[in-house]
Amino acid sequence: MKTQIIDIKLRLVDLLKEVIKYQCFPLIFPLYYYFNHKDYSWLKEKSRQARINQGVNNKKIMVIDDRIPYPENGSGYPRTQQILKGLSSLDFKISYYAFIPFVNKGKVERHFNSNIEFIISPLIAKKGALRAIRENLSTIDILLISRPITLKRLYRHLPEFKRQNPNIRIFYDSEAINALRLKGSSQRVNRYLTKELHMASFADKTIAISLRERKVFEQLLPLGRLEVLGHQTQEVNISNPIEERSGLLFMGPLYRKSTENSQAFLFFLERIWPYILKNSVTTTFTHIGRNHLIKSHKNLKPNIKLVGEVKNISVYLNKSRVFVAPTLSSSGIPLKLIESGAHGLPSVCSTILANQLGWETEVHALVADDPEEFANQCIRLLTDDELWHKISKNVLQKVKSEYSKVHFTNQLKAIFEPS
Repeated sequence: MKTQIIDIKLRLVDLLKEVIKYQCFPLIFPLYYYFNHKDYSWLKEKSRQARINQGVNNKKIMVIDDRIPYPENGSGYPRTQQILKGLSSLDFKISYYAFIPFVNKGKVERHFNSNIEFIISPLIAKKGALRAIRENLSTIDILLISRPITLKRLYRHLPEFKRQNPNIRIFYDSEAINALRLKGSSQRVNRYLTKELHMASFADKTIAISLRERKVFEQLLPLGRLEVLGHQTQEVNISNPIEERSGLLFMGPLYRKSTENSQAFLFFLERIWPYILKNSVTTTFTHIGRNHLIKSHKNLKPNIKLVGEVKNISVYLNKSRVFVAPTLSSSGIPLKLIESGAHGLPSVCSTILANQLGWETEVHALVADDPEEFANQCIRLLTDDELWHKISKNVLQKVKSEYSKVHFTNQLKAIFEPS
């Protein structure tokens, strides 16, 4: 008993060091892991069955990420989940390790193929990842490291992995270049950007999320080691005609105030929404997604709705009139805009988001950064049926051509199964 207590204390000390050093994980997730570890027997059995389903001749890819990519979490996790599903559908053997394995049985079974093995370690974060990699190193064909925060912890160990298994190929899926999100002097941004690009240089192949970010990686990395992999949308049923649609929709998790989604939401609520009301436009403003930002609804006007997390976003995308995305600083690609476009829902977005997607104003979306101008663009889509139909048709065609399942699968094959 005393030995078990000492072991738990040591593991908690390691955990607190990780939290303090990287300041990236709410403490509730790791604590949940430690005190519910006994409940993971079902996941171990699932992983055992996954290894049986994988066969013996396929290439093995081990994926290391910071947490299990449930699509509901936003922040690029929907794309990571699509990568896992796509690779397992291509008959790769997939083993997945999350630094903080906050496991939800229903979500795991709903979102991931049965042939994906989830690795559970008695250790956590970096130590657990290193242990998982070293135990499987001789059998890994491709080690896929997802996100800058994960690479930051592992990049110094990549030469060691290469020495122990000379045939291993190390891929880095950047998801987004974090330095592009920073505010402050250009010197500060360039310093962080140089460090981020330097870490990527340890990988055999770096996967950028867009052509825009690929050009940033080209500052340091050779073209032959760079790939682009975007996002995949599903075929959706666009059910509601314009006459049955109403209101403005904002989508994405709201965490602390410093996050991009929270800043955009508050910017809309405090700076843009008053202009819309001032113009005597009767409408509603709805948010869907996790909400840790606004605890009380008492001070909100009746025409503002905070729905919370939903299982089926299509219900809201199909009944809303306008999607709003006033994000003023961002990296990666705005997945929520792609999802709204896949539903034929016209949007008003900021210039930076339109540029990331290569969308033209008045063609694929209406674009504005100034609060009053943003409000005016919302009012145009709320009141002009002809403009609404034009934007809806154009953005739907754009998304279908660039983010279809076929296109995404072909990109995966080109990256992981080069001829």
